[in-house]
Amino acid sequence: MPAPHLPTTPADLRLPLRDLLRGARRTLHLPGGALKPALDRLPAPVGAFLQRVSGLMPDLDPDARPVARADLDLVVGGLDGGKSRNVSRAFARVLAHAMDRVLDHSGDDALLVSETLAAITFGDLAASDRYGAAADLWVALARGHVIAVVPGAAIGTAPEDLARIEAALHSTFLWLLCERAENEGAEDEILALCAAFAAATGAERAVALADPDKLPAMLAFQAGLI
Repeated sequence: MPAPHLPTTPADLRLPLRDLLRGARRTLHLPGGALKPALDRLPAPVGAFLQRVSGLMPDLDPDARPVARADLDLVVGGLDGGKSRNVSRAFARVLAHAMDRVLDHSGDDALLVSETLAAITFGDLAASDRYGAAADLWVALARGHVIAVVPGAAIGTAPEDLARIEAALHSTFLWLLCERAENEGAEDEILALCAAFAAATGAERAVALADPDKLPAMLAFQAGLI
């Protein structure tokens, strides 16, 4: 059976997605049956998509060290064109944090992140709106093999690794662009939701990556849902 398509009306998803996150906070492993009464009251395409996302939610580690909110705020401001001498290093730390969470969940411990290359890549970012900047950064990180078996080179990075990297970058930029969590400790929960969302929207990601001019619009639309 093909994966359900992403609903096209932002209002259809925002509240139900936050409901999924609240459920994950309480139970860590969200049983599909617990969602059924609520999902049955939604339009069929919306319910089908949310059911898929619920099954892809990664486990939340309550003991994991949260991302530094100061770093996160610097990076989000940098995507909006804000200037700071520390923003490139903050981005490197935020990216490494996100990759630790998302790639660890995927079971891949062979991929490494170069914080040096990440900082250089962010420093080369040209002025743009936040969605254009995020899209340009995504493409530059992938092309520069900043996350790889051997960072900076394509050596040893298999096609399945590349697919995991793209999904992890998708998760990361959705997280950076969506509404901020109410506190620092909840940011990893939002990242987990973004990881599930990215896993459920691989078809949309493939279309946008085939024509990177479509990436900003995809990121703007999807971040607005979360």
